[in-house]
Amino acid sequence: MGTQLRTEEIGWRGDYNSPILLPWASEVIRRRVENDINGVFQAEPKETCSPMGVPHIMQLNGLIQVLPAPEVTVILYMWGMRARLIYMNQEHPADSTPSYHGHSVGHWDGDVLIIDTVGFNGKTPIDVYSTPHTEELHVVERYAIAEDGQTLRVDFTVEDSGAFTTPWSAYADYTVTGLPYEEIVCAENNRFPDGTTVPGPIDYTPDF
Repeated sequence: MGTQLRTEEIGWRGDYNSPILLPWASEVIRRRVENDINGVFQAEPKETCSPMGVPHIMQLNGLIQVLPAPEVTVILYMWGMRARLIYMNQEHPADSTPSYHGHSVGHWDGDVLIIDTVGFNGKTPIDVYSTPHTEELHVVERYAIAEDGQTLRVDFTVEDSGAFTTPWSAYADYTVTGLPYEEIVCAENNRFPDGTTVPGPIDYTPDF
């Protein structure tokens, strides 16, 4: 949704004039841009230990693990030790309680894992630009190994008639790395007065 990358001088600034944004959603991004220009510190959910929704969680700069299983597939995110539960070969319940990650069901189409998620609570941004959404959000993800065998490609489509004028699509890539999957615990209130991060505790001792 945004048009600029983060730098020390610019920060995260989204394109609040995007034609696919409804007016209220555009105003949310405009206020964030204005605050950034005025030097107002604005923490990301991951910096305040708040849950990250979908697809925002795919923008975490860290390792993930996908643990496939017949009944419940689990996606683990190293940063903040987050976990998503994907209920395989099931339908969404008719009366699920809205949540940060929503309710996800999945199935395999050959070698492609398809995940369908609804039931969001509307409390998380879509991306680092603070693009908002409503409880009508519907996200479909397709996980597949690229031809190089070293990249996990995630193509996803976002629909939310309460925030956007049209569905839109994007993708995220995860690359195989030799780095260890470590414990990275989120530390609340981990900011100095100038907005810089206080290093959080990390336990590198193996559990077994």
